[in-house]
Amino acid sequence: MSLKNTQYQIKHGAVLIALTFVTYYTGKYALKGAVALYKFLNPPPPPGPTLAFGKIPHPEIKGLELDNEGVTYQLDTVNGALPQLPTTLTVFAVSNPEPDLLSGAKARNLAISLGFKSQQKELSKTEYLWEESATTRQFKINIASGNFTLTTDSKVLNQKLKAGNTYSEMEAVTRAKGLLSGKGLLPETIAQGIQKTTLVAIDENGNPQKASSLSTAQLVKVDFYRNLQVDKTIYPVFGQNKKANVSLYLSGTGEQEIETPLIYYTTWNPVQETQATYPAKLLATAWEEARTGSAPIVELRLKDADPFAKFKKLNLEKVFIRDVYLAYFEDSEIQDFMIPIYVFEGEAQTTDNQRAYFTAFSWAIDKEWLRD
Repeated sequence: MSLKNTQYQIKHGAVLIALTFVTYYTGKYALKGAVALYKFLNPPPPPGPTLAFGKIPHPEIKGLELDNEGVTYQLDTVNGALPQLPTTLTVFAVSNPEPDLLSGAKARNLAISLGFKSQQKELSKTEYLWEESATTRQFKINIASGNFTLTTDSKVLNQKLKAGNTYSEMEAVTRAKGLLSGKGLLPETIAQGIQKTTLVAIDENGNPQKASSLSTAQLVKVDFYRNLQVDKTIYPVFGQNKKANVSLYLSGTGEQEIETPLIYYTTWNPVQETQATYPAKLLATAWEEARTGSAPIVELRLKDADPFAKFKKLNLEKVFIRDVYLAYFEDSEIQDFMIPIYVFEGEAQTTDNQRAYFTAFSWAIDKEWLRD
């Protein structure tokens, strides 16, 4: 074979090898691209509900008494339609705390930090009570859960607290956060939740009422609403009658015995690692419950009414639902599970043309999986 022919065959072979490599890798990446495009256009269905807890027991949602006959409901959202909400929902187990060797000591340290000098009374294995007749204060705590109440006789407060001598609402929130944080009572679920404030005055009979202005206020009530993060979505947590999980009343006097005379603290701990998913109740079904009045109404008060006043029945004509969303429900008593609810918020119009805040709750899990 001549040298010229040898050179030709070598060059020809190199070209064939190069073409083979180009064809192989072009085909390989084209195939990957085609597979990726197919998966994008035809995504796999989401995993089905795990139903790991079986049928779920749930607390009763206590609704307000209302004659719903003749009341018309209107969906008055931004687009006039129900929102697109998840069809599979997460349920969390709630840890049932048990007292340990340190629980009593922790409770005593908290009582001391709140200014109590008396000896505790052991009401039960888990319930401790401190009482001080001189200050009329009581501190009652569940040493297992850490939930507690601190109360002071309101007539005594009315005598000791001067109107207009309290914090601004913004400063009250800052101080309330600082107090809770300093005592280890401000978990992230509360710190990142919503805070609402109310100016409070106390009448001669010791009844709290909404103050008309800072100059007439003796206390500032700070309500803490906690939240719960599921994947990347944050949901609010509500108690009975849409109450806050934690409430503090601050006086602004700086005197420990009456600086924070009223505290209501209740939180239960959902176990983030112990969860299950369940099918959601159809939102249209929940809306039908709200529209017909069978969903518990948890808030109904005139917009200019005192939030501390007893519930007064109203004669309604129309209800306008302006917001529909998911939240979680937390009872004042411990529950086995933290369960999502649908929230229907809006405005009610009375027969005499007054306006009222309106909220109804409905369990968001398909009723087939809720235990009666």
